[in-house]
Amino acid sequence: MSEVVGSSPTSGAILKRKEIMGKRKVEVNVTAKTRRRYVGEELVTHVLYDGHNVGHGGSYMSGSVNGELVVDQNGKPLPLKHIGILK
Repeated sequence: MSEVVGSSPTSGAILKRKEIMGKRKVEVNVTAKTRRRYVGEELVTHVLYDGHNVGHGGSYMSGSVNGELVVDQNGKPLPLKHIGILK
């Protein structure tokens, strides 16, 4: 397996090209920025919520702020996409 490192002319990201025998060339973005969710100045940590036992459906990603699960007025945890803003 050989690797070729270069930069993309359009995005400026560093791409790594891997060549594997019998496969086509694959470009992988190795400089992706991670965005985090915030409620005010507090960081939202992701939590996998399993609601099968209490009748809230299946399992989904929710969030907690300062160690407390973020819930709606009925006590059901909010999905992670509905909590805070991305920065």
